[in-house]
Amino acid sequence: MIDLSQKYLEQTKRHRNSDEDPEIRLQAEHYIIRTERALAHRRPDGTMPDHCVTCGAPIPSARRAACPETVWCVDCVTVYDQSRGKSWTQKSKSRR
Repeated sequence: MIDLSQKYLEQTKRHRNSDEDPEIRLQAEHYIIRTERALAHRRPDGTMPDHCVTCGAPIPSARRAACPETVWCVDCVTVYDQSRGKSWTQKSKSRR
């Protein structure tokens, strides 16, 4: 199991000490917010849910492996990002 607390601390440090461009800073801030919200859903045994906390759809194991702090399915994260005007997720994917 990945230590989400360590990942969170790394992102927080990166965000606070960042002299990087605003887009990278926004990505770090967005990650911190998502992680804080996700950690609120952690099970007593420390694991994350395997179903979306918004719609109840299963979260694919590949998504959980790539993004272990997630508690949302791709559809719900997309809706959330769009509602907050966050488009960096799509920008990051288009750069790959």
